[in-house]
Amino acid sequence: MKNPLKLRSEFGSGAWCPFHQINESSHEWLQIDFLKDTVISAIETQGRYDKGRGMEYPIGYMLEYWRTSLGRWARYKDSQGNEIIPGNTDTQTSVLRVLDGAIIAKNIRLIPVSEVTRTVCMRVEVHGCTYRDTLQSYSIPQGSHIDGLELRDITYDGDERDDGRLINGIGKLFDGVLGSDNFEAEPGAWIGWHKNDVIENGRKISMEFNFNERRNFTSISLHTSNSRKLGAELFSEAVILFSTSDDDLYSSRIVKFEQQPDITFETARWVRIPINSRLAKKLRIDLSFDSDYLLISEIKFESNNVAFRLPENTFEDDTTDSILTIDSQNAIEIISTNNVSKQTTLETLIYIFLPFSLAVMFLIALACYLLIPRNAGRTPIKQMQQQFSKPLIGEYYDHQCCGTSSRSNASTTKRYAPTPEKLSYDDNDDDDEYAEPDLEAGLQLQQHGSSAKHYAATNLLLQSQYSFAPTSFW
Repeated sequence: MKNPLKLRSEFGSGAWCPFHQINESSHEWLQIDFLKDTVISAIETQGRYDKGRGMEYPIGYMLEYWRTSLGRWARYKDSQGNEIIPGNTDTQTSVLRVLDGAIIAKNIRLIPVSEVTRTVCMRVEVHGCTYRDTLQSYSIPQGSHIDGLELRDITYDGDERDDGRLINGIGKLFDGVLGSDNFEAEPGAWIGWHKNDVIENGRKISMEFNFNERRNFTSISLHTSNSRKLGAELFSEAVILFSTSDDDLYSSRIVKFEQQPDITFETARWVRIPINSRLAKKLRIDLSFDSDYLLISEIKFESNNVAFRLPENTFEDDTTDSILTIDSQNAIEIISTNNVSKQTTLETLIYIFLPFSLAVMFLIALACYLLIPRNAGRTPIKQMQQQFSKPLIGEYYDHQCCGTSSRSNASTTKRYAPTPEKLSYDDNDDDDEYAEPDLEAGLQLQQHGSSAKHYAATNLLLQSQYSFAPTSFW
């Protein structure tokens, strides 16, 4: 059966038309359900065809979306806070609108809007890729709005507490859009905090990140501004805490990263914080800064699957309180609170038992050599050749027999564009950490809102189902 909602097709009357006409108070919607969480980067619409007789098209629409971790419907807003996406001006031309920042959704609804009462029909295609990350939500203090500069996370789809903290959602920090060097001219992609808004916290920003499973983390990268002329600099220090459960019981083994200031170059850049393979399901990052502004536009995590299953609330050797201190010059210092007497006792035991164990092993080997006849049990060379001429079968894993999806047919496997820094783990072809698109064959798309680059793919999502509010097909 042919899809009546497919764009640029010339069969049937082909369009979805709400049963009632659209006006300011209407709420008719077309719902699309995906098989799993999906990164949505763009929406493409077209009016009704009907062999050239169609006169109906959407002049604008709103986009609502649902994902399991969010637990409710959220409405898309662009970097300026606008909810209405401009639609079509005729029935023949398809119009593609790239979202200012990608959204993560399992279900979406397109809601046509109009200031005057009119009949609306539309065909729709959705562009994006499968979400392959494990981040469920993050929590941060709301950004600043000062001197007409909008540095708040206005695209955040979670909740805001009375104290101004954002919880249970995802926004600008994880939408794939990087901020520009001049944040005053293009503030849309940045989240920023002014020193006066966080002075009671000692100029420290605390961010928490929740994942749907425990991961083995090896690095964290933050895209930050260093526009010193405008009062923004890199953070001076980052303290990272790890929890293997969903609660706030963080391990006493923390990572402390000291960032050296850059007074030469004022370009925005990725700051990578190496982590020595720490297991966590929840992370807390405390950032300290000395400048007027601290600005962050994106964060990404380098991690791998945990090869074994740990019981809940299990910490990584919490009998030792230690701080791993790393500075941006790659100097590493481990500060531990262990008593020196414990280390001395361990060294003494090693010195006593190691020579004794070696002596016992030597005596056993000598006895075997003297007691066992030299020719006993020796296998003729010809017999050995016959035994090993047979192929080895059955007991060893053969990667050539493992069924894998073709790379040409697979969905995009990374979420982010290559960064200026080379990560320590380079074999990302089969890693399931990111859902980054392949932008080599990117389309020249008609932009909506900000002109910043977007990093979600524009592959058409075919495995989806449509559902409707009360509707009629023409």
